[in-house]
Amino acid sequence: MCTNETGQVHSWSRTSVLIKYRKLRVTVSYCTRTVSVTDQASLVVTSSVSLLCHLFSVCAKAKTRFMELSGRGVFLTGGAQGIGRAITTALLDKGAKVLFCDVNADIGKATEAELQKQCGADNVMFQQCDVTNADQLKAAFDQAVTKFGAVEICCNNAGIMDETIWEKMLAINTTAQIRGSQIALDHMRRDKGGRGGVIVNTVSIAGLLPGHELPVYIASKHAMIGYTTSCARDPEVAGQGVRWCCLCPMPVNTGMLQLKEGQVKTADQFMQKMQPLMIEPEDVVKAFMTLVQDTENNGSMMVVNKVQGGVYKRRMLVDDDGQSNPMLIDNPLTAHPPVPGPSQ
Repeated sequence: MCTNETGQVHSWSRTSVLIKYRKLRVTVSYCTRTVSVTDQASLVVTSSVSLLCHLFSVCAKAKTRFMELSGRGVFLTGGAQGIGRAITTALLDKGAKVLFCDVNADIGKATEAELQKQCGADNVMFQQCDVTNADQLKAAFDQAVTKFGAVEICCNNAGIMDETIWEKMLAINTTAQIRGSQIALDHMRRDKGGRGGVIVNTVSIAGLLPGHELPVYIASKHAMIGYTTSCARDPEVAGQGVRWCCLCPMPVNTGMLQLKEGQVKTADQFMQKMQPLMIEPEDVVKAFMTLVQDTENNGSMMVVNKVQGGVYKRRMLVDDDGQSNPMLIDNPLTAHPPVPGPSQ
């Protein structure tokens, strides 16, 4: 507090306001000054206008970072049960329109009937599809485009874990995901008339770690990390308007972990290690929704664990001492921002 030469008393105070916009929480601090009665009214108005302008700018920035889902067309593989079904349900709850495909026709049709009853036949559709069949995969994607007018979100989610059929596993976990990504990119890219969008490849924590019990499964997931993050670094990505993300959950409590003999080596020991780490499909859904809606995360990986939920990671090549061989590390995204990319 101070007194000027005219005798007016001035006092300053600091006020903090917590703004909540979607999932964004921002604290804004501003100063106000109290003076004589004659000056106070105009000062309050000026301060209020300045504060509102600042608040609007914060909210506008938040909005540009947030992808609205209502009315968006979605193509998702492996959606009849497990993680895929949970993601489909969450997207429908947000107003998106989803075509999900699956190799299992009976379960797929049953899921379709349930979801159409809840959300309407115009908003969700099932298409039987073997993702290893290129023609079927393309036809299923085209069906989504026909149904919804455009696809702006693609989730390549179908996957298996069975070392006894390792060639088929590579075809589903890697080849089909790459093919699905390329089909989606060709349709979405703005520089060829598309609307832009996001491609999320469901990988696994196995894409970031070694594991002697299931080496081919591990390889299939590492390949998708490499493919997805490489596509995100394409110099044309901003013009294409398509983001690339990887979803990397810890073991999820689904039918995939109901192992039969030979699917992984030393299955009993393997499951003992996995049990304390296991998460639920709902945990994966929350992380997936963050990946889809955050428009500034091109090239990101999101690990999902029991303690922290979804955590952004970035794969970096590090050579700390300049002498030893460089090595890949997975750092928190807060330390290394994402690759610049498009916004939706």
